[in-house]
Amino acid sequence: MFPDTCSDAVVLQINSDASALTYSTYLGQADISEFGNTIAVDSSHNAYVAGVAGGAGFVAKIIPVTGSQPTAITLTSSSNPSNQGQSVTFTATVTPPEAPGQVSFRDGNTVLGLASLNTSGAATFTPNSLSGGSHSISAEYPGDANFAPSTSAALTQVVSGISLATTKASATVAKGGTASFPLTVTQACSG
Repeated sequence: MFPDTCSDAVVLQINSDASALTYSTYLGQADISEFGNTIAVDSSHNAYVAGVAGGAGFVAKIIPVTGSQPTAITLTSSSNPSNQGQSVTFTATVTPPEAPGQVSFRDGNTVLGLASLNTSGAATFTPNSLSGGSHSISAEYPGDANFAPSTSAALTQVVSGISLATTKASATVAKGGTASFPLTVTQACSG
């Protein structure tokens, strides 16, 4: 039998196809029971565990140890600059291409989405839309048990925005008449 009859909180992570254990750890101490009640995982694969230890609440951040094989990631845009409403596809390429998993695409600190790496080490992502202005796009590979994480250099995606303005908000029109509303069209490109 086990010398410690108390409970410990155990955290496990498996890879995306459930074929291998990525990391595991436990939160435990002799003669104190620990219970993990809640777990959350962020985009960098850090686990946050909340629970009870010895009658008191705790929160722990678990940073997974990743592999030692270095990786590099490059990021390209299908169209830069682009126009507001135009479809733009970002391609992240991880080397070595054997690195498995997903890449997250970010606009500054905001995650735009995730895409799986193909057998060539490339992942593509097309956001729904980007507003007019400059966007600092980056791609992040989180690593796994064999491959180290990496982050691309920021790519500045310039999106030309178009705005419409009128000097007239309303008009009174007699039956059968017409009204004119002059529009000013401005294309703004910040970069």
